[in-house]
Amino acid sequence: MSHTKREISRAAGIMGVFTLLSRITGLIREGVVAYLFGAGMATDAFFVAFRIPNLFRRLLAEGSLTVAFIPVFSEYRTSHTEEETRKMVHAVFSVAAVFLIALVVLGILFSPFLIHIFAPGFAADPQKFELTVFLNRVMFPYLLLVSLMALAMGVLNSVNHFSSPAFAPVLLNLSMIAIPLVGYSFFVPPIVSLGVAVLVGGILQFVIQIPPLEKMNLGFRWHCDLRHSAVRKILRLMGPSVFGTAVYQLNILVTTFLASWLEEGSISYLWYSGRVFEVVQGVFVIAIATAALPTLSRKVAQKDHAGVEEALSYSLRMVLWVTIPATIGLVLLAQPISKVLFERGLFTAAMTEKTASALWAYALGLVPLGAVRVLVQSFYAYQEMRAPVRIAFYTFLLNLVLSVALMFTMGHTGLALATTLSVTFQLVILTRALKQRHALSVWSPLWKWLLKTTFIAFVMGLSVWGGTIFWDASTPWGLLGVISLGVVAFIALNRLFRSPELGELRQYLSRRG
Repeated sequence: MSHTKREISRAAGIMGVFTLLSRITGLIREGVVAYLFGAGMATDAFFVAFRIPNLFRRLLAEGSLTVAFIPVFSEYRTSHTEEETRKMVHAVFSVAAVFLIALVVLGILFSPFLIHIFAPGFAADPQKFELTVFLNRVMFPYLLLVSLMALAMGVLNSVNHFSSPAFAPVLLNLSMIAIPLVGYSFFVPPIVSLGVAVLVGGILQFVIQIPPLEKMNLGFRWHCDLRHSAVRKILRLMGPSVFGTAVYQLNILVTTFLASWLEEGSISYLWYSGRVFEVVQGVFVIAIATAALPTLSRKVAQKDHAGVEEALSYSLRMVLWVTIPATIGLVLLAQPISKVLFERGLFTAAMTEKTASALWAYALGLVPLGAVRVLVQSFYAYQEMRAPVRIAFYTFLLNLVLSVALMFTMGHTGLALATTLSVTFQLVILTRALKQRHALSVWSPLWKWLLKTTFIAFVMGLSVWGGTIFWDASTPWGLLGVISLGVVAFIALNRLFRSPELGELRQYLSRRG
């Protein structure tokens, strides 16, 4: 295994383990929410209120600050002294903190305005609208905490420390599990316990990053220097990146906006199904894409074009190796997965069916979304933001048209399907742009491998379908049996066809041992 592959594998492996733990606790969290609150007025209010600071987080922190910071930080570590690098980190942290505090204050003051934008349909129900505004105000400081955590993640990931940032979401999930279970009856209405849990989780997420930063002598110190060259460069890179991420987040806004006009519970069905979808996306796709960015950035800084191609090809191959069979599995098992995870307490069988219909529509977009996340990292590594921004804008327009067209015939399922179709379009255009701008051949080396992997996944799907004949997949043990059968079949088929992914994984583990 080459150094480039080993570097990405090590980072993705560490992130994958902790992200898996995060997604498992996340599913438990959603199960607790479904049990205590079901899918109705209170959960719709919470999910909209929680989505707003989360959107700003993804827009300003993970979506632009981190991706602009990592290439610049990598460049500083390559061509500047350690002291200059530390001062750069201090300056970026201080400027970001000032901006975020101001944004939080404005968000709290203008919460009613934000709810009118995100969920205008709520205005027809004053009780629902006021509850959403109150929850949004409670949770808005979460934006400051999680954004500073994201900046810490950028620093730590760049020096090959992935465990603390990857573990942080587990703390949020544990907070959102424990506080509602213990404090359900202490809050009026009870859904407020979830808002408080988000705030506590944000504090824990940030605090856990401090020890490793201090250990590496990269801890945050106050040095608010707007004129620092790195700050100016990051701001320049963030400009188009913010717009690109904004376009992506606008797709979420459009989905929430349109769903607020559909039957009550539609926002909740999309939320619950999205959480299941994000298990695979988070554990594998985001882990590999996040791990690839520092490596790609270093290869670009070193002007190693062959290394960039190797890192990109390897990252894509690993993402698709997981997402192709995962797509088939999620489509086949959407209904039993939704039933086992959520159908208890106030969550009814009818709610299960509606959640499952959104899940299979989202699942179809797993492959193109995974590939898009990797390809976009390549542009970020080149410190080029304009092309993915323009492509993301076209994708947004297509998603808007498809969402409006499909919601009238398919309801909330149509909104999920519109997301899948638009991200497929985005993948096609990104592929062409990489070829034209950087002479990166994305798919040519992978066609034969793709055909083989798709065939293996299809046969695995047949084994899963056959397993449902012998086991009742709507029960926890039956579902576990069917999924285990699919995993065993997939591994056995990969061994039969001598797929390199299993060999690379085995070689990597033996080297680590």
